[in-house]
Amino acid sequence: MHATVPRRVRRRRRREAVASRLSAADPAPPPDATPAAGVPDNVRRSRPDKVVGMRLYEERLAVSGTWFWLSALPGAMTATLLLPFGPAAALGGLVVTVALTALGLYAYGSAAIVVTGGHLTAGSLRYPLTSLGMVEILDAEEAFLWRTRRADVSAAMLLRGYVPTAVRIELDDPDRPAPYLYLSTRRPATLLAVLSFARR
Repeated sequence: MHATVPRRVRRRRRREAVASRLSAADPAPPPDATPAAGVPDNVRRSRPDKVVGMRLYEERLAVSGTWFWLSALPGAMTATLLLPFGPAAALGGLVVTVALTALGLYAYGSAAIVVTGGHLTAGSLRYPLTSLGMVEILDAEEAFLWRTRRADVSAAMLLRGYVPTAVRIELDDPDRPAPYLYLSTRRPATLLAVLSFARR
């Protein structure tokens, strides 16, 4: 005599069997094969209407801490020049010069790359995503060539020499004709993934 299987259990087994057949017929693609690979999970899960206004990517091209230590060099030179006028003048020159140099370095490193659902902003440059073409990742060697021998004087650039890697983006903007946009970035692969995701 066979035991009777409860109806609730039979329904659950049928649902599991149907779900299993659907999964086998349409397997999910691997994460690295999608345009959103490298995009943060919260961005991938956002609704399209929310993505348009939100910041998908933000990177500040700050200088390294070593550069701030180097700001002591011009301070020491100023102090040496002012030393004949007394210790107070030398100390004042040292403090003022170091402070001004540090502020200059901070301002120089405050340039940022921001991607939203509609625009790419790089420092003072701003382009609609519809004007962007192919994006090429540049390693340290390629980036050096594109900012020296291969550089086009009419290209748009956000260049920071202390950032070794970059991306090169072809442009099609009739309002501001430039063959390409060169962006120094420490995360070129992530920037490429976010741009691909935002332009889907």
